[in-house]
Amino acid sequence: MSFLIIVFGWLHVFFAVGWIGGALLMTLVLEQSFRTLSPNTVAEFTNRFMPRFGVVMGVFSTLTIVFGAPLFYTMTGGRFFEDAMGRADRRWNGARISCSE
Repeated sequence: MSFLIIVFGWLHVFFAVGWIGGALLMTLVLEQSFRTLSPNTVAEFTNRFMPRFGVVMGVFSTLTIVFGAPLFYTMTGGRFFEDAMGRADRRWNGARISCSE
């Protein structure tokens, strides 16, 4: 296995787990807890927490994609819809990506 595949794969999975974990924390834990708190407490918490949370979620989601793209490129060898011989891969119904006309 290529060293780049290991590095890009690890980083992609790390940031994806952080992104999904943050979303689950917000949905399953915090939103449920807000129902038992007073509106003033929820507003104060939200005003302090959401700006930081938004930045972290933005960074993690962006880095998931940033490391996923080179992982995909490294794993396919730059041949997105072709097999090793340069023929269109049947799993993609003959679709090809082409930069020239």
